Amino acid sequence: MKGLIHDIQYTLYAHGSGDTAITAVPSLLYGVTVTVATATQTITIKNGSSGDTLLIIPASTAVNTYYDFNGIKLDSGIYVDLGSSATGSLRIDWSYPL
Repeated sequence: MKGLIHDIQYTLYAHGSGDTAITAVPSLLYGVTVTVATATQTITIKNGSSGDTLLIIPASTAVNTYYDFNGIKLDSGIYVDLGSSATGSLRIDWSYPL
């Protein structure tokens, strides 16, 4: 049916992955879940590598902490900045518009 978005997909990011992006542009961000507790450094979620900061996940954030984004549209894609020595893992729930 025209106008519907694709099913929500998920991407897992783990410490040591460095800075990376979901390259589908535009992207719809639904939520971020901490799957392995964060430590050492913050993890930042942005609209593209140089776009607006949407979320800063502090060090020592507990497992299963969930941040709801309700399908916010990101024209430059979803960018995760893990920092050089960040630890922890995230699940990013997202899709892209038709």
